[in-house]
Amino acid sequence: MPDVMSEDEFTQRFRERLAGLPIVFNNASPLTLDLSYGENEPVLKLSLQDAYNRYHANPADLDNILEPFIQDLTWTAQEPRYGAQVVYENVVPVLRNFVANPPSPDELGSGSDCPKGPIVYTEILRSEHEYLVAQFMLHKDGKNTPLRKGDVLSCLPDAETLTQISFRNISAIIEKDGISAFPLKFESLQIQAWLVGLNFEENKELISSLICIPQAILSLEETLEAKDGLIAVIPSNDQMIISNAVDEESMCALGLLAKQVSERIASPLSSLLWKFKGGNLEGVQALELAEENP
Repeated sequence: MPDVMSEDEFTQRFRERLAGLPIVFNNASPLTLDLSYGENEPVLKLSLQDAYNRYHANPADLDNILEPFIQDLTWTAQEPRYGAQVVYENVVPVLRNFVANPPSPDELGSGSDCPKGPIVYTEILRSEHEYLVAQFMLHKDGKNTPLRKGDVLSCLPDAETLTQISFRNISAIIEKDGISAFPLKFESLQIQAWLVGLNFEENKELISSLICIPQAILSLEETLEAKDGLIAVIPSNDQMIISNAVDEESMCALGLLAKQVSERIASPLSSLLWKFKGGNLEGVQALELAEENP
């Protein structure tokens, strides 16, 4: 059985394994490190207490215990790097259906060429036929760049905080650029419905994400004078169709439209019906179509 290192020795061994990475390490105390990626970047605290406890129980497993830390921090050092302020100000959630558009091995961090780790996302809804997530993107210079674990660990290790900031940034875009609703006319659509829009082409992939923003939904309810709330469908990222008619017949009509649109596009998002009132989500349901008799 190998000799057991002290807490100081364990901390020093960990630092030696990361030599060469552009990360500034300062020992706050044994088993605690302060990490920084440069001037004006946040200082992050890394605790090695749990890792040391596992090592102390099984010293021969040292490499396996340290490896996840080494991998994560190596991801954070890869180029291109985004400063914390850039991430804070530009991260947005883009909805994705992992059933219709499943992540690749590279996106899951298990491919041969994923130097910055897996993509980062938060679950929105999981049902029998749909698995909706909000994938975090860097919304900058007219395009959305997928963020990886290595992009956010250096500034936002807390996934819940990342979600809150991304939703806040969507709200800021709405406040700055505006949100609109255009009457939708289809002969086959026998209810009043509106197509929701954001006022710049570069924001079109964010339209479906509005279901996550209560103040955006509330604004639409007020615009449509939807006293009983509204229903929405999001067949694709750049399409949100809403109606202030929330009876069963209207919901069936809108749900059928969502199914028809979803069947015509390569990467459909959702054919579910989303019901809101007062800006808050009251429920989500699938349209159940009766099977035709032969």
